[in-house]
Amino acid sequence: MQFFGGPGLITQMGYGMAQQGGPGGPQQPPQTPDSPPRAVFRYGEQAIWSTQGIDGTSSLANQIFRLFSTGQNNNGQGYTVPLGISETNLRIPGQLPGNEAFDVYGLALGVIQYTTASASTLPNGAGLCNTDAAISNLINIQNNCVVAWDFTKTQVQVAPVVLIGQGGGAFGAISTTQNATDRGQMNNGAGTYWLYNRYPVALPGTTVFNILLQFGQHAAVVGALGIGIRVAMLGYYKSWIEVG
Repeated sequence: MQFFGGPGLITQMGYGMAQQGGPGGPQQPPQTPDSPPRAVFRYGEQAIWSTQGIDGTSSLANQIFRLFSTGQNNNGQGYTVPLGISETNLRIPGQLPGNEAFDVYGLALGVIQYTTASASTLPNGAGLCNTDAAISNLINIQNNCVVAWDFTKTQVQVAPVVLIGQGGGAFGAISTTQNATDRGQMNNGAGTYWLYNRYPVALPGTTVFNILLQFGQHAAVVGALGIGIRVAMLGYYKSWIEVG
């Protein structure tokens, strides 16, 4: 797996502390370790993300979508074409590599407005939230979707989407031209991401996990154009390499 980058290194050595002599006395050098280093730790900060594609006019009421269940270069999560780097950087569906641990200290969620009815078209054009239908799509998701962790047999609700922003982007800008055509943009960047202030969510390399998007019974139908819902896990990883 190669989405991790910018590592630091720590060697587990077990050296003794230098011993101080009396006042004005000699100092002894650090003790020689009794055994060679056992492991080298590689660590760094990283974001891991996954996207759910939803076609236009799709029903959302009482629907559950499972993110991080499709790896890069595979079809799934509402897409009939392979997911690329903008959709996900996870290579192994629902699991980190066996020797990687990942502590999640925040979640970010963004709503992508596509320019075609099919999310699988993956259009390159800018899907601006500049119509009533597009803004309604966003508010529909904010008000009716809940994010949850799914660990095989255990599900833990995190928060409604309205509390989980993506931390950036243009929002709330709108103007009217001389011919009374409304132009503007709005997205989920008004708020910061969901932050675990004290207790990060630990994902060992052997843990199977997903993030769920759970919609309530009052969720409206998606507008004519497709949308994408992208969740990013913000955290730091640690891997270890045995050397002896």
